[in-house]
Amino acid sequence: MTTGYVRTEHGTHTADGTPIWTQEPIAAAGWTIPLGSYVEVEGLPGRYRVADRGMLGPDNIDIAVWSRSEAYAITGLRTWCIFPPEGG
Repeated sequence: MTTGYVRTEHGTHTADGTPIWTQEPIAAAGWTIPLGSYVEVEGLPGRYRVADRGMLGPDNIDIAVWSRSEAYAITGLRTWCIFPPEGG
């Protein structure tokens, strides 16, 4: 499952210390996916760096977005692929 979360609703920094205001495409993932990994999500442009955690299961990715309408628009069953952290 892919969902979206609004960056401005959950604190000022991600789990790895990244400021939530970054323009970098970031995501939250469950504990089975290492921080710093990258995710490509079907139907969404580019790669998202896993910089955050949440109450997520192993098959969930939560993409950081700027509005609730964006979050609702990307929520659904999508295929995604994980890439290891750079240098890892």
